[in-house]
Amino acid sequence: MIFGRDGMIYMSVGYGDPPQANQGNPDPEHMPPQDPMNLAGKTLRLKDDGTVPSDNPFVGRAGYRPELYTMGHRKSSASR
Repeated sequence: MIFGRDGMIYMSVGYGDPPQANQGNPDPEHMPPQDPMNLAGKTLRLKDDGTVPSDNPFVGRAGYRPELYTMGHRKSSASR
């Protein structure tokens, strides 16, 4: 988790590809990092009070969590 120069909080949520995560679903497009309603494998962007900035890329988009900033990451803990 870091504070950006814009004053926003950027938080990476890891995934790491646990073996049981895709059990019974061989379609990689439906794994948690690709699921816009699952926070695993995502970078979140929040205001310092924990609310969602109105200019986040997925705000107002049906089927997506508004706090998402980027998605589809396997190991985001090394991001800087």
